[in-house]
Amino acid sequence: MIPQKLDLYNFMSYQSNQTLNFENINLACISGANGVGKSSILEAITWVLWGKSRAGSDDDLIAQGQSNMWVDLTFTSDAKTYRVVRKRSIRGRGSSELYLHQATRQDFENITEETIRKTQEKIEKIIKLPYRIFINSAYLRQGHADEFTSHPPSERKDILAEILDLGYFDQLKEKAKEKLRLTQGKIETLRIQVENAQVEIAQKESLKKEFEFAARKKEKIEKQLLILQKELKNLQHRRDEFHKMGEKMKALRERWFEIKNDISELEEENQNLKKEIENLNQILSRRVEINQKITLIKKLQKDNEKFNDAFNKLAELKDQYADAERKIVEATNQIKIKKSILKSEFAKEKLICLDQVKNIARLTYCPLCRQKVTPAHIKKIRIEMAAKIKNLEKEYRQKLAGISFQKIDTTDADIIKKEITKIDYNKNKHLWLKKELNKLAPYQEQKEILIGAEQKTKNGQESIKKNLGKIAEKEKRQKKVGFLGLELREREEKLEPEVRLYDQTKEKIEIFSSQLLEKQSEYSTQKERYLAAVRLEKEVKNKVQEIKKSSVDVSIFEELVFVFGKKGIQKMVISEAIPEIRDSTNELLGRMSNGEMRIDLTTERKKKGDKEAVIETLDIKISDNAGKRDYELFSGGEAFRINFAIRVALSKLLARRAGSSLKFLVIDEGFGTQDIEGRTHLVAAINSIKDQFEKILIITHLQELKELFDQRIEITKDRAGSHITVNI
Repeated sequence: MIPQKLDLYNFMSYQSNQTLNFENINLACISGANGVGKSSILEAITWVLWGKSRAGSDDDLIAQGQSNMWVDLTFTSDAKTYRVVRKRSIRGRGSSELYLHQATRQDFENITEETIRKTQEKIEKIIKLPYRIFINSAYLRQGHADEFTSHPPSERKDILAEILDLGYFDQLKEKAKEKLRLTQGKIETLRIQVENAQVEIAQKESLKKEFEFAARKKEKIEKQLLILQKELKNLQHRRDEFHKMGEKMKALRERWFEIKNDISELEEENQNLKKEIENLNQILSRRVEINQKITLIKKLQKDNEKFNDAFNKLAELKDQYADAERKIVEATNQIKIKKSILKSEFAKEKLICLDQVKNIARLTYCPLCRQKVTPAHIKKIRIEMAAKIKNLEKEYRQKLAGISFQKIDTTDADIIKKEITKIDYNKNKHLWLKKELNKLAPYQEQKEILIGAEQKTKNGQESIKKNLGKIAEKEKRQKKVGFLGLELREREEKLEPEVRLYDQTKEKIEIFSSQLLEKQSEYSTQKERYLAAVRLEKEVKNKVQEIKKSSVDVSIFEELVFVFGKKGIQKMVISEAIPEIRDSTNELLGRMSNGEMRIDLTTERKKKGDKEAVIETLDIKISDNAGKRDYELFSGGEAFRINFAIRVALSKLLARRAGSSLKFLVIDEGFGTQDIEGRTHLVAAINSIKDQFEKILIITHLQELKELFDQRIEITKDRAGSHITVNI
């Protein structure tokens, strides 16, 4: 992955849109004061490509006071050009976006996947470097130059294994150990199962005999049960006939009682008819009395109707008279109201005239003509007002006289009053008539009964005669039903012994059926135990084979535990990597020290006091003009050059192991420990390897180091944020 162009917007300290073009840069220094945003450029590259950075969350990368940001990176990989845009917004619930484009002859083609996760996977497949490998190879972060060398020799192998991502083999080792444990447990379980099965298999012959004995018992009961079932089938016909007799007897009894109930109902009906005829005869004996009373009722009803008409007419006239009187009262009240209003208006106008006389005497000038008020003027006004009041009084008396002479019409009330006196109505006599009619009311009901009494009496006597004939006929039927019942009873008594034998046979069948179920269950149990023993023989053979196969697997997993362990493939990978690290380090270290310094890496040393015992280690020996010494004896600029050379060698190794050639290198390290000569040698060493990389970026805040590079990217910062200036 080689960057070509980087655009930042609201990313960390870059609050406005800033662009960094890498196209003409090979070896450049990114310089600027501490805190201006030099390292943020590399943070932007890792965030746009992998969505990862040193920040706790993506929202922490957004410039302070802003709500969204984006980073746009154009890069090449395997001679193809790509463009990645990653965005983040904190508006609402927050949102993220990721887009991927590939360059064509005319423009960029969108090759973004449907989800961010799938697009991210596509980007990592293109650049062939996971984030962890990138920051440990292409990006030498500040303060990490001695990440490998600063640990004791006994821990360096573990650090190197971690850098080389050999922890994957530790995971494989743990999986192999887990498989080993499970397989050993499986073998132990199978052995226990085989031992238990062999106890059951030893009883197979005795189980077979018990199974055959249970089969014979079951067959014997089945034969006895079959004989009883045949007998029961023969008795079934006689039992069915017996039950049919019972059903017929039941139907005859129901018919006999039904006829008995019919006779009782007919006899009861005759008794009721006789009582009704007696009551009708009593009514007929009072025929003369009832007719006389009915005549009297008709006379009283005519008189009562006359009184009802007079009462209704009188009530209507009284209502009309009340309305006429109400109208007279309303007319009288209207006259009073008119007089009161007239009097009030006269008093009001008179008062106005008097007030004008009083007011004119107080004024100096007349409000109408604006002339000065004189006694003559006042006298004139008084005369005019007195004449006006006199006219008002005259007009008032005339209007009052006119109101007083208005007449109230009482004609309707007088006519209605005369009509009331003409009506002949006696309230007491009217009440007496109503009481008499109430007393005579029962005779009207008796008259209605009397009208149909003779016909009802005749009909009742005929009904009694018919019912007596029906009773005689039903008594004959009842006797016939009784004779049929006696015949059926005799036949039932003959069938009863065979029915009892049927029930006894059925009970025996139930007993034998229960015994058969027990024997069948016993038979099934014995058979299952025997067959289980037979199956166990086959299963034991299979489990013995499985134990043999699993024992082979145990050997394989034990071997894998060793192979994936520290002394297996990890040791082999480290042994293969160390010569490459050593040679690459010495090549760079020779350039930085004018060929005076070389390193040697050893992975084992003999234990003191025991020449045959070997200690696993990773010692770093440095050869220079003073001889060969341990790395721990170096410090300052010399230690930094050693650390830097080893770190670059590790970066190249990691990139190669990840399947990618390292063409882009960023060195974010402090060079303060180097003197002027050391810095010159360091820059010379970097210049000497620049042909191995497409682009190398050195991040520093040292002014004198910046001057040693021809290409410079200067970072400044003000209130508007960080700014990028490229000097080539």
